[in-house]
Amino acid sequence: VAIAIVLVLVFKAFNNTGESTGSVRCPLLVGTDYEEACDKYKSIKIIIKDYEYSEEYPLGTILKQSEEEDKFLRKDLEVNVIVSLGEKTKTLPDIYDKAEDVSVGIIEKFGLEYVVEYEHHAKIPKGSVIRTEPKRGSPVTDDTKVTIVVSKGKEVATTAPQY
Repeated sequence: VAIAIVLVLVFKAFNNTGESTGSVRCPLLVGTDYEEACDKYKSIKIIIKDYEYSEEYPLGTILKQSEEEDKFLRKDLEVNVIVSLGEKTKTLPDIYDKAEDVSVGIIEKFGLEYVVEYEHHAKIPKGSVIRTEPKRGSPVTDDTKVTIVVSKGKEVATTAPQY
């Protein structure tokens, strides 16, 4: 009888997977949005240990986790994670009013692809940059393509001779 009671108590202490009912399997958190992971896996404590830039994972996504997937964890155990800051960005320099060749050189040194477009402008002299897209001071990544708009000068109105 004593052995039967002990076996029943042991059986109740463990569920059919052999894990203690006071433990949970660690889910794969990598690739999951941090806030969504916290909402979904309330039985474990997910703690941000650090942040890192990542070209692979967008801002707020878990990059690394301290515990392996499917490892049994006590329900009160913490899983430390590293969360993505997204791609490392830099600020697009101000090349407005600079000569086209100077502006192109700056953008090339900055390591960005670019395309040059031309349009008339009443105040900006011919050959100077009117604007860029994205705008000056915008955050950009290495794969951002910049459009440099250069002035063709003031548009000269041509009138047909009157007969």
